[in-house]
Amino acid sequence: MRELLLERAALQRRCRTFLEARGVVEADTPTLWPSTIPDPAIESIAVQAALAFGRQGPGLTASPHYLQTSPEFALKRLVAASGLDLYELKHVFRNEPISVHHHPEFLMLEWYRQGFDDDALMREVAELLQELLEVPLAVETLSFQQAFERVLNIDPFTASLDQLHALAFEHCHYRPASPSAHTAADAQSIRDGLTDLFMGAVIGPQLGREGLCFITDYPISQAALAKARPNNPGVAARFEAYFRGIELCNGFDELTDADQQRARFIADNDARVRRGQSPIAIDDDFINALPALGAVAGVALGLDRVLQLKLAAPSITDVIPLPLSTRV
Repeated sequence: MRELLLERAALQRRCRTFLEARGVVEADTPTLWPSTIPDPAIESIAVQAALAFGRQGPGLTASPHYLQTSPEFALKRLVAASGLDLYELKHVFRNEPISVHHHPEFLMLEWYRQGFDDDALMREVAELLQELLEVPLAVETLSFQQAFERVLNIDPFTASLDQLHALAFEHCHYRPASPSAHTAADAQSIRDGLTDLFMGAVIGPQLGREGLCFITDYPISQAALAKARPNNPGVAARFEAYFRGIELCNGFDELTDADQQRARFIADNDARVRRGQSPIAIDDDFINALPALGAVAGVALGLDRVLQLKLAAPSITDVIPLPLSTRV
């Protein structure tokens, strides 16, 4: 425990030193908030909070609040209001089971750089990871399409649903209860679910074996908060970084068009309903702040996974001082 605590403290100190040397300022945002991201692939932990409020005197009301999955909404509002580059080291929460690389509460480093695009931010991410992991890192970049073509020999944008379902059964023994798609939205939702399955179970574990591997140009339907590529509106300026088969971070050239963002959140909620998930109230304060954000790129990095790799720990619970359960 002593060595683990010292390693965790050193990791956070290196993050702060790296970013503050580049003029990025540490921020502190709420963990419990009345809104959250509606992304159907990310499930928040809801809390029924009894809150005192009201100008006419204290009162109590029960309203849905959420433990935040990342500080993204709050940090972007602060960047827009302050004009500063900001970062935060924060415990965040996701309603997902414990596994070798997942824990419902984990430590995230998130930061935003004005005047950066996703390419510039990827270079900065690579520099930071080299310092944190303390190993030389050769860097490879593949598009989402190239990664699928290399590992599964298919184009994820044009392969039929029948092809994707056959591959899901072949590689993951997965057979959907209802494989049919009745609308274009249904078809896209099924495609996104299957390609996400392949990235997590088949492609991702093969990435970054010889160094750091960035995956770029995700489908726009899988990047609700990222800009679309100007020459290809179906592709998003989104990237993820993989090292030794483990996904470490998720970054965007951030979308700042309020109307587009609202439309994407509505589409996300429609997808949630189709999947049987509860819709999430749209955060109007976040959307209204976007036009003042300007050109900015942001990224979220999972520090427990970084430490797991650095220490060659078998499970993420080995690098969390007080995990929710014993090691998986």
